[in-house]
Amino acid sequence: MLIKKLCLTALLFYLSMTSQEIKNDQLSDGPVASFNFFDEDETAAAESEPETGAQTEQPRERRPTDEVAADLAALGIYVPDEVVDEIEDTYRMVEADEAYAGMYDYYLEYDPGFEYRMLLSGWGYGDYDDDWNWIPSSDKVYAFDTEVFNMSEMYTDFMKGVIAISGGEFEITDIVENTDDVDYDEGTGTQVLSFRYNGTPYTFEATFYGDWLDCEVIGFMNRVFETEGNPKRLLATDDGGQGCILFYNTPEWGDELEAATGMDLNEYFY
Repeated sequence: MLIKKLCLTALLFYLSMTSQEIKNDQLSDGPVASFNFFDEDETAAAESEPETGAQTEQPRERRPTDEVAADLAALGIYVPDEVVDEIEDTYRMVEADEAYAGMYDYYLEYDPGFEYRMLLSGWGYGDYDDDWNWIPSSDKVYAFDTEVFNMSEMYTDFMKGVIAISGGEFEITDIVENTDDVDYDEGTGTQVLSFRYNGTPYTFEATFYGDWLDCEVIGFMNRVFETEGNPKRLLATDDGGQGCILFYNTPEWGDELEAATGMDLNEYFY
C-alpha cells in the first residue's frame, strides 16, 4: 500500500509540474500524455485572439472524490471507500503545499475526465510484495506506467493485470517471457511472450524499447479475444501522464463510460 501511495503522490506532483511547464511554454519534447485533451485548432485560435481586457475565466473546481466514485458506481465500478479516502487525502496534501497548489488547473480546464483518471489509476496501479513481485489491487481496472519497473517480466506482469480484471471469463496459462533476443546494452531486440488462452497457444513478439512497454500488446490481446469469439475488449485510456488505464468490457459499455466521464477509450494505446 505504501508503494502505491507513493506512486500516486508522484503522479500528482508530475501533473502539477507538467501543468506549470505548459503554462510557461517550457514543455520538453518527451512524452507527457498519450492523448490530447483539447482541439489544437481551437487552442491556436484562442491564443491568436486579441485581449479584450475581460477578466480571465477561472478553472473549474475539482470535484470531491466521493462524487466521482458515485458516478463510477452507477456504471458498475465500485471503488472501495478506503481508496476514495486515500485519493482525496492525497489531493489535499498536494493542494495544501503553496508551491504546488493549483498547478494542475490545466488538467481541470482541458480534461473533463481528470478526477476519474486519478481515482481509477490510484485503485488500479497494484502494489509490490516483500520480494518486489507485482500484485494487482483491483478486479475492475488495471493501471500501469508504460515505463516499467521490471524489464525482463514486463509482459508477464501485464498478463497478471489482464487476468485480474477478466472476471474469470477466460483462462490464461503457461505464460513464458523470453528475452534471449534482447540486447539490453543497445536497447534493441525482440521480447517474446507466449501463453495459452483457454488452451490455445498464442505468441506476441514485442519490440524492445528498453524499460518501455510495447503497448501493441493491448491490440494483440484484443485480436485474441476476437479470434476466440469473445465480445469484450481491453479498453484503454491514459492516466493524464505516461500511464495507461485498462478496462475489460464490451465496446458498448465503453461508450457509456466515455459519455459519463469524458475519458476517451480505445482498443489500443500508443
